[in-house]
Amino acid sequence: ESKTTGKTTSEEKKGQEVDTRLTPQQCRNYNDDFKLICDGLFAATVHDDLREEAMLLLKGLGAHLFFLTVSHRSNITKIDGDGCPIDPFHEVNNEKFDSQNHIADGKLQPLKPFGCFRLSGPLDSNCGIAIDPFVFNESLANAFTDADVKNSHTAAMAVMHYVTDLFHRVKGVN
Repeated sequence: ESKTTGKTTSEEKKGQEVDTRLTPQQCRNYNDDFKLICDGLFAATVHDDLREEAMLLLKGLGAHLFFLTVSHRSNITKIDGDGCPIDPFHEVNNEKFDSQNHIADGKLQPLKPFGCFRLSGPLDSNCGIAIDPFVFNESLANAFTDADVKNSHTAAMAVMHYVTDLFHRVKGVN
């Protein structure tokens, strides 16, 4: 603070760095809120008066998250339930992970859970992005099963077709 005015001067502000990292609890809260919004949009699609606007928002979210994940694919690593990368050729610190081996002691072992991802770089919550883009998939899966709202599977199918068509159009451009 300046001794004469009691306010922080712009020169003093330049020397101060603000910690913008989020706590794990804040990230969980943001993800829970985002899932609630997505679930609410899928629920809105079963009401005639809200369907059109809700579908527009869901397709927009789906497209945005598709482009976000495609443009940052090098920052998304598939991992198994043990936290090991699933890609058998993936190396971390010159150490190869063999998370594909499902035979031990001559017996077939249960498969490890799939569908988990490690986000790094700009997608890591410690770097400023607070929402896991895969939370949308949880709402989409719930809508497909009508878990929260009856007949939401119709909207889930339309959103999935929209994003899949978008993928094929983008793939065709390359």
